[in-house]
Amino acid sequence: MTTIECKKCSYDKETHICNLCGSKDKLCNLCGESMSIEGSIYDENHSFGLIDAKVSGEYSSYHLSDYTIYNFSLCEKCLRQLFVQCKIKPDLKIDNEIETFEKDQFEYEYKVWKNEGYHHKAYVNGKCNYAKDCPNKAMYSHFYNDKFTEDCSCEEHKINMTYILPGYSLRPFISNTLKPFI
Repeated sequence: MTTIECKKCSYDKETHICNLCGSKDKLCNLCGESMSIEGSIYDENHSFGLIDAKVSGEYSSYHLSDYTIYNFSLCEKCLRQLFVQCKIKPDLKIDNEIETFEKDQFEYEYKVWKNEGYHHKAYVNGKCNYAKDCPNKAMYSHFYNDKFTEDCSCEEHKINMTYILPGYSLRPFISNTLKPFI
């Protein structure tokens, strides 16, 4: 098992366990990065992804050695990359409802796009940011509990979510030049 020092406490280099909190910060076998997520609802040393997976070869195995157990861990980012490469995509279930990997990947790419600042950039340029890289002009600003958000949509992506989110409303688009006046 490959681990790194606890970021908060007192790490024992022989046992790979923190003397104060007992945690281990695992590293992904593929990318070598930490498997913990900064700012998670768990403590910073909680590992995310496929942790301590085991697979073994058998007598007839060609690619894995006979009587050999392979122990490895893969972080969430490496798992996502692996899933994208799969010819047969993984099955997904959300609250016991079957979901497609393509829809999940679409939502993931939107999240990355948004976190990389393109959501804000689209708003500043007066473009719809309800869908990644939508070329359409923003027609509506989204408000939540009468508070302005930079979420905006075009006619094509106009979705009334008042039945899902009480306090949600659509209003005519408010550009970034008018934003200081609201």
